[in-house]
Amino acid sequence: MAHHTPQSNLAARREHETAAAKALAGLAHSLMIDFLRGWNSATNINILMADQAVQQAYALDRSVALAHVAESKIREVRGDLQGEIDALNEALQLNPNLADAYAHKANALILLGRAQEAPELLTKAIELSHGDPELGLCYWFMGRAHFHMKEKDYDPAIYWLKKSVDVRPTTWFSWAHLISAYALKGQFGEARAAVNEYRPKFAADWPLEPNIKKYYDQRKYNREFPQLRAALAEYFKGLEIAKKEADFP
Repeated sequence: MAHHTPQSNLAARREHETAAAKALAGLAHSLMIDFLRGWNSATNINILMADQAVQQAYALDRSVALAHVAESKIREVRGDLQGEIDALNEALQLNPNLADAYAHKANALILLGRAQEAPELLTKAIELSHGDPELGLCYWFMGRAHFHMKEKDYDPAIYWLKKSVDVRPTTWFSWAHLISAYALKGQFGEARAAVNEYRPKFAADWPLEPNIKKYYDQRKYNREFPQLRAALAEYFKGLEIAKKEADFP
C-alpha cells in the first residue's frame, strides 16, 4: 500500500491536474480545428464546447500553452483579434517554439492592418515548421502580408502564394489571391493558367459573385483599418480583371 503524506498527495494531485488540463486543451484545440476547417459536421456548438474546455483547463493549470492556442482560435472566430494576439502571446511565453502561434499571430496582425509586422513572425514560424504539412499555411499568410503591403508590384506576394498553392493546392483563397496578384500585374498568361487550375477544383463553390464577396463580409474583414480596406479593394479589383481577362468564374 502506498504511503501518503500531505506533500506527496499534493504533488500527485498537481500532476493529475496538469494531465487533465492538457487533455482539455487538446480537446478544445481539436474542436476548433474542426470548426475552422468545416470538418466532422462541426457547428457553433464546437465553439461553446471548446470555450468550456479551455476554462476548465485554466482552472486546473494555466501553464498549458495549447489551452491558450485554443483560446486564440475561439477569439478569432468571435472577431476579437486583439484578444487572439493576447492569447497567442501567453502561449509563446509558455512555449516559444510554437510555429502555429507565430503564424496565427501574424495573420491577426495582417487583419488588424499591421501587415508589416507579420513577415518576421512568419519567418520564425517557417523555420520551426520545416517538413510540417501545415507549412503551406505559413506561405499563404506570408503571401497575403506582402499583398497587403503591395511591395515591388506584387512580386513577393506572388512568390509566396505560388509556394503556398504548390504545398497546399486544395485551398481556394490562396489560389484566388495568386490569380488576383497576376491580374494586377497584367500577367494574364499566368493568371489564365492559374484559373485553369482553379476552375475544376473551386468554381462551383467559390465564384467571385456572390460567394467570395460574401465570404469577406465576415466580421474579421469588415473593419476600418486603412491597410486592410485598401488590400481587400485591390484583391477584388484583381479578381474583376481576372474575370474579364482570364475567365475567372
